[in-house]
Amino acid sequence: MLLYNEIKKLGEYYHPMDRMWMVYSEFSQDRIASRLQKCMNLNNDRVFVAEVRPAASQGWLGTKFWQWFNSEKK
Repeated sequence: MLLYNEIKKLGEYYHPMDRMWMVYSEFSQDRIASRLQKCMNLNNDRVFVAEVRPAASQGWLGTKFWQWFNSEKK
């Protein structure tokens, strides 16, 4: 899928659930949204781009996700 391939190009990513992607990227939210919009099927695809910080997060996902999320990214 074109959209998923573009998400993978944004930076280090984790795909913990169907239709949910977490991406560590150096790009701004505006740039990410712009890049993804070019690959979207506007009738079916939806995206939400936001900055998420480990210190301001809580949830019940698997251990592997939390290890990735809390690890230092390059």
